[in-house]
Amino acid sequence: MHCIIAFSDNKAPMLIQGLKALKDYGFDQWVFEPCSTTDELLNMRDKRPDVVLVDRLLPGEKHSDLLKNLQLMFPVSRIVLYLGKMDEEAGAYERMAKNFGLNNIVKGELPGERPYNLFTALLADIDEVLNGTPRTDKSLSERQEENHQECPPSNNLIDSRDDNTVDEDIITSQNMVKRTKKYKVVRKKTFERIPSKAQEKQQVFGAKGNHCPVRENQGALIATVANKGGVGKTTTAITVAMALADAGIDVVLVDLNLPGPSVHNFFDLKPDSGIEALAGYNIALLGHVLVKAHGRENLTILPGPMDETILPDTMFKQGELAKLINALLSMSTVVIVDTPSNFWDKPWLPEVFQMVDMVLAVVDQSKFSQGDTSKHSRKILKMKVTPDKIKIVLNKFSPKLHNARIVEKAFNERLIGYVPKKMLPKVIATIPNEWDKYNLLGYKGEAAGLDDHMSQWHRLAEEIANLAGFKYNKPVQKSKKRKGNLLGLFKRG
Repeated sequence: MHCIIAFSDNKAPMLIQGLKALKDYGFDQWVFEPCSTTDELLNMRDKRPDVVLVDRLLPGEKHSDLLKNLQLMFPVSRIVLYLGKMDEEAGAYERMAKNFGLNNIVKGELPGERPYNLFTALLADIDEVLNGTPRTDKSLSERQEENHQECPPSNNLIDSRDDNTVDEDIITSQNMVKRTKKYKVVRKKTFERIPSKAQEKQQVFGAKGNHCPVRENQGALIATVANKGGVGKTTTAITVAMALADAGIDVVLVDLNLPGPSVHNFFDLKPDSGIEALAGYNIALLGHVLVKAHGRENLTILPGPMDETILPDTMFKQGELAKLINALLSMSTVVIVDTPSNFWDKPWLPEVFQMVDMVLAVVDQSKFSQGDTSKHSRKILKMKVTPDKIKIVLNKFSPKLHNARIVEKAFNERLIGYVPKKMLPKVIATIPNEWDKYNLLGYKGEAAGLDDHMSQWHRLAEEIANLAGFKYNKPVQKSKKRKGNLLGLFKRG
């Protein structure tokens, strides 16, 4: 288990020393990392810790900002808050924390008040905590065994369905732990299915003598996909493109949702023709079809088809889109393509997916999409995309619902045993459920969150910029002064 301890006044090393001494609880086998400010804590988000313990008096970011973004920054981690001695200020902090879905709280002098003290909080199941019924009757051996499980089961997948509709997906999730030993045996055989680097290169970029596309230019090619409509796939493509452009990186946003293009509507563009004018690889018209986004010099839009009389399946011949993508990569640092929701059935998309550097798989937490999420990864692999290129974007995220690790496990459910653990796709960003704000700004051609330096959009844009070989510059952080903020004056008695 990997645990980050964020405590004020450099108390973290002493706390770690004390926990390490508790061998009966198994803490001597844990990996602890200390930090003493919110900036240090947020810089550790890429380490994907199992547990994050945060002191109420941690210096740095405003408490309201930290609590709002804590679960977004550590979506797959168990968050534990330590309040210390309870008083009026600590009570206000607790109410604010619970308002943001943070219920794993320890009170009183260390190790905390019973029955829910620090040891229970560190070892308790996050699902039990979020449901408001943490169990304290488990034996120590049971807790240690659960904490070291490779694939612990999730009750959330069961709770999110009707009691009378237990299907095969649920049974698979429940039995995942029981099948762990079986997987270990199977993996030795199934790992042979994973191609070597040379084979992988041939599979993705095409071997000599066939018609697979070949990347001719540098830069980064990103594709956004979704397992169903309405999860925010196009919003993700647009917002990331805007974030990169605002950072000074040249971006081309391509609308490859040929049956239902919508990118031009967001930017209030009314082009006479779109990508259909480039059919037959009519590259001479490329300059006439590309449109600059208003107010963003570094963002160029390639609109979807404006002529609805042309059938999408017959618009491009084999190899034409690959040549078009290569032409766009030659003139831009990043090319982002937005795809239709049922991308796996579109004949024009395989050659594009075989060229991508990253696929952003956009999913949400709704119980209606959990079953589809487990099928999503296989459909992406069907397009000959290697698993290490797939990144999960959890949209409409609410910390008050289940932990993001549940979505991640559902996404990888059908890959376990066939894909090496290190290659399994992971949640790279969690986007909060603020659709009223998104809709309001959308009418103005703007995107929510780009003015917030802590927004996950910047985390996502930074990953893409690094992939393209560029440094991503976030918006300038606002002053951290806590004038007029009562929480900034909290002192523990």
